[in-house]
Amino acid sequence: MASTVTSIAPRRLHPTFAAHLILICALVLGTIAATAQELKIYFLDVDGGQATLVVAENGASMLVDAAWPGFEGRDTEKILAAAKDAGIHQLNIMLTTHYHTDHVGGVPQLAKRIPIKRFIDHGENTEQSANTSRLYQAYLEARAHGEHQQVKAGDSFALGAAKIRVVSARKQLLTQPLKAPGAGVRPTGCDQATQKKGDGSENEMSIGTVLEFGRFRMLNLADLLWNEELALVCPVNKLGDIDVLLTSHHGFGASNNPVTIEAVRPRVAVMNNGARKGGDPERWNAVRDMPSIESRWQTQKSDAGDGSHNVADDYIASMEPSTQPAWIKVVARRDGSFTVSNSRNQFAKHYAPRK
Repeated sequence: MASTVTSIAPRRLHPTFAAHLILICALVLGTIAATAQELKIYFLDVDGGQATLVVAENGASMLVDAAWPGFEGRDTEKILAAAKDAGIHQLNIMLTTHYHTDHVGGVPQLAKRIPIKRFIDHGENTEQSANTSRLYQAYLEARAHGEHQQVKAGDSFALGAAKIRVVSARKQLLTQPLKAPGAGVRPTGCDQATQKKGDGSENEMSIGTVLEFGRFRMLNLADLLWNEELALVCPVNKLGDIDVLLTSHHGFGASNNPVTIEAVRPRVAVMNNGARKGGDPERWNAVRDMPSIESRWQTQKSDAGDGSHNVADDYIASMEPSTQPAWIKVVARRDGSFTVSNSRNQFAKHYAPRK
């Protein structure tokens, strides 16, 4: 008996349903495309240390410092929590700004928990205290398991579509202005600028960077001190306009030169202080009073002074020292717009591109 094959015509979609389906697909693809154009920055609350995670639009990642050692791996866990939030499983770059405990101390234990491909630093340790020498040796042992790159002022390297420009390293500073709005001019404050005595420590050796992602720019000078900050903008502004500023040295008064901050015209300032570390009231209030500042954010509420210099609670990642992960997160876009949010309460604020 011959078999009969029945032909079934494909079902036509209703025009309205088809139009809705096309619209939904376009929205989904648009969202994916928009996300691919975003760069994420996590300023972690590590109790007055530094751990700043940067994740580029293509997933490439860089951690600037790894905070404190010990505390049962507290800061390593916080870094790993941010990495999980960003959807990354390795660090392309571990940038160590200098060899103080609250910056390099966490590198060895972090390196045991997540693959690190490349280690960037300013070269050999220059501070011969017993503790710093011990920290440096532990760092070298971790560094031996990846690639190594020593940078100097004027160098640059890529992270996805972002460019990281080294403006200070090993007490050497950028000599020529960057190509950026506001760079190449003499700030008005240079004539009244004052000097402070340095401390001769690894702070002065800090790697400082400007991150550029399209029109968005962020400045992180680590623990660079007052005089070196000043030399970056006087007699000529070598840095240009900045969108997001990480206050130097956790907000200590030995750094955060007001002439430098006013010269770079930050729109947003983030302070990586601890409850009892950094957060100098005079310096933080001076940032508040800068003409360009639209808002300030803190990684932890400060106990310094009478507390009146603290920002509103919505802008603080941790209200007290805690083992729980917390961060201030920046999502930046190539057009210069960005959004800042608080992991503790999901409060967020959007900033349109600078005019």
